[in-house]
Amino acid sequence: MPVDIHDIETRLWDAADEHQHRLPLRFRRTRQEEEQGIRRTFCELFRPRIALPERQPGAPERGEFRQERYYVRYLWGSQDGELYLDYYARHEMARDLHVRIWGQGGVQQLPAITNIPARPSRRTREECWRRFQERHPEAAAVLRAKGFA
Repeated sequence: MPVDIHDIETRLWDAADEHQHRLPLRFRRTRQEEEQGIRRTFCELFRPRIALPERQPGAPERGEFRQERYYVRYLWGSQDGELYLDYYARHEMARDLHVRIWGQGGVQQLPAITNIPARPSRRTREECWRRFQERHPEAAAVLRAKGFA
């Protein structure tokens, strides 16, 4: 059964609305619970058709994979002691998604390249990226620094 990108986007926005507030310090999860929560949220957003690769001790904190017509680049990190996962997902038939999933329970929409037509040529994608860089230089710098561009 093909992945419905509109369904994923709806779930993403619902999750973002539902998880806007962070948990108080006394309810904080352990690092292992944070990672499990992130994986669970990732699977919920993609209705488990797409799963993150398992993290190996000492393995790089970033990676990429292809599944179900998605090309996903991801980066594990932490901020103020809280684990997060940033990912950038490209689908051949839909707009790009750039999302941060927080370990304590939260989903944050991040800037992504927009207005890329379905099944773009390499030249079209490069032109969209160039326009995005011109209009949103700070966001483009963030994507480059993460290795998502």
